[in-house]
Formats: sequence, structure tokens, C-alpha cells
Amino acid sequence: HSSGTSAGTSGVSGAASSGTSGVSVKVPGGSAIRKLINASKESLIAEERTLLQKIASLLEEVAPQMDELPLLRDAIVNLDDVFLVVVVGEFNSGKSTVINALLGERFLADGILPTTNEISVLKYADPLSAQKQPELIQQADGLFVRRLPAALLREMNIVDTPGTNVILERQQRLTEEYVPRADLVLFVLSADRPLSESELAFLKYIRQWRKKVVFVVNKVDMLETESEVNEVLNFVASNASRLLQLDNPAVLPISGRAALKAKLECGSARTGGVLDSWEDGLLITQPSWMASRFGEFEKFIYDFLVGSEGSDGSSSSSSSKQGGEGLRLKLQTPLYVADALMEAARVRLDSELSAAQDELSALEAVRRQLQKFKAEMAKDAEAQRQVCRNLITEAINRNSKFIDKTLQLSNVPALVGYLVGSSGSKDGSSSSGPVGRNWDTEVVAGTFDQMAKQVAEHAAWLTTNCNNQLNYYNSYLTQRRLPGSSSSRQQQQQIVSNNGSTPPETEASSSSS
Repeated sequence: HSSGTSAGTSGVSGAASSGTSGVSVKVPGGSAIRKLINASKESLIAEERTLLQKIASLLEEVAPQMDELPLLRDAIVNLDDVFLVVVVGEFNSGKSTVINALLGERFLADGILPTTNEISVLKYADPLSAQKQPELIQQADGLFVRRLPAALLREMNIVDTPGTNVILERQQRLTEEYVPRADLVLFVLSADRPLSESELAFLKYIRQWRKKVVFVVNKVDMLETESEVNEVLNFVASNASRLLQLDNPAVLPISGRAALKAKLECGSARTGGVLDSWEDGLLITQPSWMASRFGEFEKFIYDFLVGSEGSDGSSSSSSSKQGGEGLRLKLQTPLYVADALMEAARVRLDSELSAAQDELSALEAVRRQLQKFKAEMAKDAEAQRQVCRNLITEAINRNSKFIDKTLQLSNVPALVGYLVGSSGSKDGSSSSGPVGRNWDTEVVAGTFDQMAKQVAEHAAWLTTNCNNQLNYYNSYLTQRRLPGSSSSRQQQQQIVSNNGSTPPETEASSSSS
């Protein structure tokens, strides 16, 4: 059935041209998941669970700030749960009607105005259970769990979402949390306006999670001819192939309203209870059911996820293949989530690594610059020290000449006065004598003042240049702390391109000049 296509249209269900859907499908006994799993597949699931738990632990270590991490933990838990089917579409596409038709009773409100403002997870409630469970439980803001006595919910949980065109921020967040967990996405479109702008935008979101999507074109009874139906199906299939990059998208035409009408007439009206969605023997006689094409849709969904048994209890090759597809989807869902999160973590780590490498490059550039600064400062400081040494050497030379001149025999009176002291001096010091006075004039000759001036100039020079460097690096680091700062990049490029040269020019002292 799923491979049937109309001429020239890839992936369009043969139900489009069929016009009849008197299909009788009975739910096999036991859980659908258990039915698909044997001992060898159990070990495969166990192996996958171990791998996923390792991935989750790794992600928690390398990307603990990632908001989507709970999605992977939930996906691991859901490996043992029933299938999760998420229903999306615009509010006027008839999502609630389609879900009601699947369940066999008008459980959800529907109408021409938006009525689904919350997300509802529909689960099975055994009507014969001694322990009555609340029908409606609020789990979070905007998220409810509803338990309903519908046979289909024994095999799958259905998530009813707000319309893609009226989603508020919290509903959008919740909807986007459930799409990654879905084993199957039913995208309900209205035949009179398929693939609106909001639906196209949501399809682009679904694409990143690589979900299996079945396009349900509802309200085909509004179209007058079969050619119009095929035209709409071709349009949806073509755009789905382009947006989701699929070779053979599943596009199924239905009338949810006609199907629900038939089921209500056969269920609530005739039997007084909820009609089992798959026990459609009563439905074949209903004109509205035959026109709804809903039987083919139900058979496709159930065979795709679970597969069906033949009359002898064995599975046909096509059903077995489709049943394998259902198990594959169940195993694939957490793997796709893990793959998407690992890719997101890789991108984030690459970005952090690039930033760290930029920091190391900047640090290396600063190191080279400081080495150059140190060399320039040492060279200039050596010139200043040489000036001081020259002053001292000149004073020593003058002192030697002064001593030679003073110790000459022709200068005996001055020498005696220097040795025994001047008689005119009250404290006996020689500073007031001719030798002392001459020594101050001829030897010292302002050397102390020149040395003091040179040291003060050196201190000022050292302070100025070091402060210039310090201010530059403070500015550089401040700019680097600003996200997306272009000036920080420019400064770093300046440092790197100059191979460590000092951005603020080292001020030369008067001595080096």
C-alpha cells in the first residue's frame, strides 16, 4: 500500500485514486512493542541503551549547560514505552477531528475556532480497571496528560499540539520538546490550503531531527474531483521532498469528519460504547466511511508501526517489513536525538576551542611583545647607567689629577694646612681650607647634582613606559571581555602582525637620545 503512487507523483498514497477503503484490521493480541521484539532484538535494545547512557554522561560532562539534555534522557526511558505519535498542523486543519476519528469517539473538542491551546498527551485508560485514574492531569504549565478508554492508545501515545499558526511561546517550546521524542509525526494539512507559511516553517524545524513524517491531507471531501485531490497530493509530495529531502514521502488523503461521523454512528449510536478503531467490520456499510478513505490511513499507520498478522497467525512479508520499520523507528528516535545533541555539542566545543586558541595566540603575542619591550627598556636603561658611570669616571679622573697636584713639594703650605688643619677653623675641619675648597670645586664639580638628576630622569622614564604598557594591556583585556568586540580583534591582529612589537611606542630618555 505504502508504495502505491499515482502517475508522475512519488510518495503519494494509492488511496488518492482508490476512492474505497473498506479495510478490516484487527489489533493483534499483546503489546505492539513486545510483538516486535524477540530475544536477539532485546540484546540490541540493551546495547543501544548502554551506548546512549554513555553519550548522555559525556554530554553532561562536556556541555552541562545544554538545555536539550533532558530530551536524550527521556528518549532513553521511552525505549521501553509504547510508540509516541505527535500530531501537528494548523488549528483549522482538523487535527482534533482526525485524532477523534482515530480513537473512535469525540474525546477532543473541535471547531472552526482555535480550541487546542495546550499540549495533551493521550494515554490509555482501562475502562475495566479497578483503580480509576484521573482522566486529566496537568504535568506542567501548558502540558496535560489525558487517559482515555480508546483501544488504539494501548499501542501508542498520541500528542495533540496547538496549531502551528497560533502557538504561544510556552506551547511552541513544549511542542518542540515533543517532536524530537516522537517515533512518528502526523502532519495534518487542510486540502483547501496545504502547506501554509507556518507549516513550512515548522517543517524546517522537524527536518533537523530527521523524524519520520506522514502527511495527512484532511478535508479532501471539500474538493470536487479526483484530479483536484491528486493535484493537492502532488503539491504536498513535491514540497515535502524538497524540504525534508525525501525520495518517497508518505502523503495520505482523508476526510476526518466523515470518518468520525461513521464511527460515531457505528459505535456510540449502535453499540453504546467507543468503537475499536480497528474493528471496522461495521463501517464497511457506511457510505461516509467509504468516502472518508480513513481505513487505508489507519491500516498504513498501524502496519507501518506494528505490522499485521495473517489469518494463520503469521506475518506477511510486507507487514513484517513494515513491522521492522516500526522497530527501527523506535530504536532510531533516541539515536537521532543523541546525534543531534552530539553535533550541537561539537559545534559548541569547536567554538570554545577556537576561542581558547585565540586566547593562546593573544597570550603568545603579549609574551613576545613583553620580551621586545623588556629588550628595548634594557637597552635604553643601559645607556642611562652608562651616563652615571661616565659621571663617576670623570670625577675619579679629576680626583686623581687633584691629588697629584696637591701632593707636589711646591705646595707644602697647602699640604700642611690640609694635614694639621687650618688655624682659622673652629672645628678643625679642612673643608674651609684651600685644599677642601679646591676639591669641591675641581673634583666634585656638581657630580652629585648630575647623578641625582639622572636617577630622577630614569625613574620617571621607567614609570612612564611601564604605565603606558599597563594601560594598553588593561584596555586590551577589557575589550576582549566584550562579546563580539571588533576592537579587541583589531588589537590582537595588531599585536600578532607586529610579531610582538610594542603598540605604545617606548619613550626614549634624553640620555639614549
